[in-house]
Amino acid sequence: MINPTRLFYLSLLFVASSSCGTREEISAWDVVDNDSVLILESKDGHGLKDKTVVPFFPNPTVFITSVQRLSKDDFGVMYSYVLPARSYDSMLLSLAGLKGQKITNRLLNGIEISEVKNSGNQIQVAFTYLHGIFVLSKSSFLIENAIRVFESEKKKRFKSSNEELFQFNLLKSDKGNLYLNSNVFPEFPFGSSALSKLIPILNELKSLSVFDIKSDNDFLLLNGFSIATHPSMALFQNQKPVPFKIAKFVPNYSTALVHFGVSDFNSFNEIMDSAFLKKLDAGNEIAFAAIEDSSRLLAFIELKPRPSHTFDFNTAFTETYSNHTIRGVNGDLLKAGLGKLFPTVTFNFCTVVDNNLFLSQSIVDMKSLIDAIESDDTWGKTLEYQKFSERGLQESNVTLIFKSPDFFSDSSKNYTAFDSIRLQQINWCSIQMSALDNHFYSNVNLSLSSRTPKGVRTKNPKSSFVEFPGSVVFSALVKNHVSGLNEVLIQDSDLMVYLVSLRNGILWKRQLDGQIQDRLHLLDFYKNGKIQYALTTSDKYFIIDRLGRDVQDFPIQIPSKIKFSGLVDYDKSKNYRFLISSVGNEVSLLDKNGKNLSEWGPKKFEAGIAVAPEHFKMGGKDFFLIFLADGTAHIYNRPGASTKIFQLRSKESFIGDFYLESGVTQATTFIFYVSKDGILVKQNMKGDIMDADNLMRGKNSTFVLKRVPEGNNFFVFRTDSDKIAVFNKEGKVVFEKQNTGSINLDFQCIETNKGKIVFSFYDTEQKFVHVFDITGKSLVNSPVDSDVPPLFGSGKSKSEMGFYSFPKNSINFNTIRPR
Repeated sequence: MINPTRLFYLSLLFVASSSCGTREEISAWDVVDNDSVLILESKDGHGLKDKTVVPFFPNPTVFITSVQRLSKDDFGVMYSYVLPARSYDSMLLSLAGLKGQKITNRLLNGIEISEVKNSGNQIQVAFTYLHGIFVLSKSSFLIENAIRVFESEKKKRFKSSNEELFQFNLLKSDKGNLYLNSNVFPEFPFGSSALSKLIPILNELKSLSVFDIKSDNDFLLLNGFSIATHPSMALFQNQKPVPFKIAKFVPNYSTALVHFGVSDFNSFNEIMDSAFLKKLDAGNEIAFAAIEDSSRLLAFIELKPRPSHTFDFNTAFTETYSNHTIRGVNGDLLKAGLGKLFPTVTFNFCTVVDNNLFLSQSIVDMKSLIDAIESDDTWGKTLEYQKFSERGLQESNVTLIFKSPDFFSDSSKNYTAFDSIRLQQINWCSIQMSALDNHFYSNVNLSLSSRTPKGVRTKNPKSSFVEFPGSVVFSALVKNHVSGLNEVLIQDSDLMVYLVSLRNGILWKRQLDGQIQDRLHLLDFYKNGKIQYALTTSDKYFIIDRLGRDVQDFPIQIPSKIKFSGLVDYDKSKNYRFLISSVGNEVSLLDKNGKNLSEWGPKKFEAGIAVAPEHFKMGGKDFFLIFLADGTAHIYNRPGASTKIFQLRSKESFIGDFYLESGVTQATTFIFYVSKDGILVKQNMKGDIMDADNLMRGKNSTFVLKRVPEGNNFFVFRTDSDKIAVFNKEGKVVFEKQNTGSINLDFQCIETNKGKIVFSFYDTEQKFVHVFDITGKSLVNSPVDSDVPPLFGSGKSKSEMGFYSFPKNSINFNTIRPR
């Protein structure tokens, strides 16, 4: 038996594995029952992976998949498409040769039904042929019903009975059209979840919907229209869509959310107490989150701004927690005032944060909510949610969101009909509806990125040797000071940081309060040969030891939002200085204890800081070089005094890195950079242009300079619409390759431990890594998947050279042998 909620998502996911199609009026619809729950119309069935079904889909013109009830709690899938008689005869001949199977035939109303049975006499599939329409299902009952629908009046057929649904303008170049009939699917969209049972109006949100389909390996997006079929839906027709802002308060441990965007609560007096609403002074958003096992709810109500809020439903209870006042609540008064829009559970506690009223059932839940908000442990603060929500509607009247739904955990159920469509890999799902004329504009968004529901696990090092709950958003190579081998420090989209070893898997993990900014630096803080990691979030500077612990007195708070960070070690004395650049155009130099060196001020500039400021030696003395976005270069000495300001060749900043060649004086110390117009410039620290080479251009060329890390070299990369070229320091072409189609590439040039140069081309659109040697020969058999740029280093031994890639939420080590 298939649970209705699971069926909805199974059917949506089925769309992702079906291929492109166009919408046209064809007779294959004549067998589709009006009581079908979901119907997919696409061009063909080549996306099918079910071995039992594949032989029956040679090359259909329009392919229709309909999901229909078999019983109260069970559903089946039926397929139909137009098939010429000659092709049908050929199919029968090919089926006759199937080993271990036999075909039996019977009649219904004079029409032949064929059933394919295995050696145990069990029906594998059943099919019939109705005047040029081929119909197939694993259920003989659905084949019999298709015959009855075909022979019945038009009102029994889905398309004939819902002509209004087929009048909407839809795309003709997408993956197909999906039709949803929640009139016969009352469990949509929550099924047995707590939210469906506890919020009365959700049970009345029934509709007929049609969607365009857009899909990728990572997502399924449905955009379309819905026709309301229940009077309660009419309440939203008078409402303008409302921006969805509440996500910044929804704790990350929430499993589902219902959000109502209401531009005028007064028009809701049919289901709510208007006098109560007036006293409450509600804004435009009401939301309810299911937490943990979905047995408990939190409520969020936006309030109109005013100096203070007093409520008639408060009780005498009060407690202060983390600078917030928690008040007791008369839950019965709340339920009576907010009516059918409000859950039937009893909320007992409330607090107000930023003109938002928060309600909880227990004091523990309220304190946990406050902790989550204070620590930014909320949906809106995670990159994963932000990336997901960008594809959905930014304004709506009704929004339903699920986080990491586990719809397929019941091992007693048999889901072999859908075994090809990544059942365990839904990260997020949202369903949104916005009032439009006399219907709704609707959006369904599913994130299909790989995930590991049960937490982190280690795999075979030959493939993805580690997987994480969230996708990788930051990565850096670090060194084990004991073995000398490389390890990887990564941060995932849940802001969890992991230290990972090829030999031993995950060594530790810890949560940070924000995303790691800029770069990670290695240091020996205690001067004892042990390595620590210096890193920054938006407003903190961390030093973390090899066990994942904070060094004493760290992290330190930075008053301005951090843009770049650098680590300075004068003369390798390990008396470190921390170089911090802010988005507010300031540069600070901190001592080893995190104290601001007074002579550095900080330095404030008129223009933005273009790249990370850099420490360098000139004539044996220490200097700092700062490039601004207006094309000026500023040089400061170690005490913080300005020694030179000069203009780059153009008023615009350079592209990519700059390369610095130290000399004895300003006249003999040079910087190399590539200008926007493709000129490789050599300029000394006095500001004199020593050389300016026009690099060979191609079609729509763009240029970028990249330094060889820890090396005495750099290369320039040129991207054309048809080619990619690499230039050396002298401006000569090293090699040229055909461009596979992307113009958004991230380049690296790496010197291996054996002195070989390796080039990495990372396609930021297709998420592929290409690796070449100095002759332009590929060092990988095919492009390697990675969601972030690769890291190059050693593997399980110092002699094993390769790179770490990051497909989805995992790490791979890929061995290469540069020539």
